[in-house]
Amino acid sequence: MYELLQQLRSESALTKNEYKIPFLLEKLRMHDEATYFHSVRVANILDDFAKSINIEIEKRKIIKNSALIHDIGKIFINSNLLQKQGKLSELEWEELKKHALYSDLIVKELEIDDVDYSMILHHHENIDGSGYIAGLKNYDISMNVRMIRIVDSFEAMTAKRAYAKAISVELALEELSACKHFYDQELVTKFQSFVQVQ
Repeated sequence: MYELLQQLRSESALTKNEYKIPFLLEKLRMHDEATYFHSVRVANILDDFAKSINIEIEKRKIIKNSALIHDIGKIFINSNLLQKQGKLSELEWEELKKHALYSDLIVKELEIDDVDYSMILHHHENIDGSGYIAGLKNYDISMNVRMIRIVDSFEAMTAKRAYAKAISVELALEELSACKHFYDQELVTKFQSFVQVQ
């Protein structure tokens, strides 16, 4: 992992700051296309959702940038694990969960500007504290993180993945409402309204 991180640092040193996110996205695309396309879709949905609830454009830029690279740490995860069909073992699941830490490490090491680091590190936190990396609860989780938690899950549910079939938009929205212990329900209601007018 650290050799790859050194390589990323060396290559990105020759890259202007405004091109560092595209540089990382290309690395992600080459490692695992499914994660790349997921990241792009999450960023686009999240940007449109943020616009629909009147978040100003400069804040939306930071939100979108962060969403684009929220899973960049998966380049440190074996692609066979990322593409595995069926249930993961406990060890595999623990390894997969490290991607948030790896993402945070990469973004800070490469000194990426115009991102919200908390969105990258904490995008799997749950309202009841059962998530990871830090087990944050309720409003200890920032609004940006609570938003990406919803959109990340929605996109994962509605897109075909190696490990799961896609479900309908309607079922995905119902799941977000049912999982009150995971998601900010005030934001879920706003997200449902946003999706229904698309």
